[in-house]
Amino acid sequence: MAAHDGLGIDFHHDWARKPWAKAVRSVLLEVITKPLNSLFAPATVTGLHHLEGLDGPCIFVANHASHVDTSTMLNRLPRRFAHHMVIAAAADYFFDKKGKATFWALTLNAIPVERTKIDRRSAVVAQTLIEEGWNLMIFPEGGRSVDGRMQPFKPGAAFLACRTGVPVVPVYLDGTRAILAKSVPGERHHLLRRHHVRVAIGAPLVPGDGATARRFAPLIQVAVIAASNGRAVLADDAEVSESDD
Repeated sequence: MAAHDGLGIDFHHDWARKPWAKAVRSVLLEVITKPLNSLFAPATVTGLHHLEGLDGPCIFVANHASHVDTSTMLNRLPRRFAHHMVIAAAADYFFDKKGKATFWALTLNAIPVERTKIDRRSAVVAQTLIEEGWNLMIFPEGGRSVDGRMQPFKPGAAFLACRTGVPVVPVYLDGTRAILAKSVPGERHHLLRRHHVRVAIGAPLVPGDGATARRFAPLIQVAVIAASNGRAVLADDAEVSESDD
């Protein structure tokens, strides 16, 4: 798409944080999103004690296997986080058409980000919103897993944490793929179905002095894996360690 068409990374979304848009989004979350998600994704939540004493802003990171991951997290996080959340969404997928971009910006407070690289413009926008007090939800794999195995984490979340110094909260989602899996071209599309999920919240990570995205990103993935309590299965190229030294 052309850089001047107002879509993709160029989509203007400041309006989605105006008071009227925030009010609409809060009503949608409480009246529609939460009841529907509770119906299709009844959940067991562990680790909420890790959020005690945290008021935000925070960066929430999680594995990604389904389009219901976002609503599942918003439904289970305390209101002080869920109602003041920005969702990092793929610019090429959620912001490729004006109607679609407007819908996701309004309903989820989604902002477009490049998922194949750290884009300076989207990084500056996300950093500014964090510094203004917004929480950020991001799926560092860059896309939904096709088979449920965790893909390597991209450095965007780590980069923002190092730039802002805010805590990163690791979350492991288990069971969402059974509700709505990513469709594979040439195969039958998956249908929405009810399934129990587990939402495991890990201890927050804070980048230390001199931390870099390259070194901090593996620590975030290790924390998400640890939160899974042994349920996470890694893709062949997603092996991580706590240090790259």
